[in-house]
Amino acid sequence: MKTGDITAQELKQRLDAGEQIILVDVRETYEYEEFTLGGLQIPMSEFSDKFPLLEPYKNNEIILYCRVGPRSASMVALLKSKGYINPRNLKGGLEAWQKEFGK
Repeated sequence: MKTGDITAQELKQRLDAGEQIILVDVRETYEYEEFTLGGLQIPMSEFSDKFPLLEPYKNNEIILYCRVGPRSASMVALLKSKGYINPRNLKGGLEAWQKEFGK
């Protein structure tokens, strides 16, 4: 089981291979509507109230992302503090994804 940040390249390879990946977009709704990789949308501003939605996945890898990485990194730290086994941050966020692969 890999831990720590995940790169856009690694995530794309895994998605292209058909892996079932638990993705969580922590951006606000207006950002989500512009472009998303999919998965659950739990805005950082609502995360403290809504993160229990992730409870069924507490022992799974969960990949969180935002625009450039800091918001999702802080939510990874929150999940770790709540006992989640393997939350990971998309390194560089969607900006890294779009730089590499476009929209």
